[in-house]
Amino acid sequence: VVYLVIGLIVGARLGHILFYELDYYLANPGQILQVWEGGLASHGAAIGLLIAYGLFLWRHKKIRIFDYADIIAVVATIPVSLIRLGNFFNSELVGRETDLPWGVIFSRVDELTRHPSQLYEFGMGALLFAILFPLWLKKYKTSRPGFFFGLFFTIYFALRFAVEFFKDFPLHENFFNLTTGQMLSLPFFIAGLVILITTSHKTLQV
Repeated sequence: VVYLVIGLIVGARLGHILFYELDYYLANPGQILQVWEGGLASHGAAIGLLIAYGLFLWRHKKIRIFDYADIIAVVATIPVSLIRLGNFFNSELVGRETDLPWGVIFSRVDELTRHPSQLYEFGMGALLFAILFPLWLKKYKTSRPGFFFGLFFTIYFALRFAVEFFKDFPLHENFFNLTTGQMLSLPFFIAGLVILITTSHKTLQV
């Protein structure tokens, strides 16, 4: 647990710095450790969790790679969702302008009514946990190790890709007009899909 908590927090912070505001933090290195000021990235959190789990496996060589990966993936939906709740209250990663009735004004940013895209991702993670956890309790004894790990990565990062369309981020014209978040989601989605396909046969038959 200690490995995973450290990996999640450090990964989320470094992910935000490296993927979104590197120039700012290079100019203001004293801000790097001020996590309470906001600035956490879900892709960085995922990478941090994977690295932490890899270190755990390296220290405990008798444990197979997917022995704990499924439950970690299922439970990881909780902190990943809470990161987005923190983004909402810190007025970070705001959504595009909208006239929909549930639009929110982030007064720290401007006076425009915007999509609460952070809450979309919070709800996405909460819903994913509500689906995956009961399914894991029912199927973990009969499913192949890695199935829920692959399922989480496939569904979460597919939805993560979709939510990016509601965020107020500049597009990258050299990358098929995708946002940074969408580009980072693609390798996770593909990896999850490969794992899901290779582990789903036995699971779907039970």
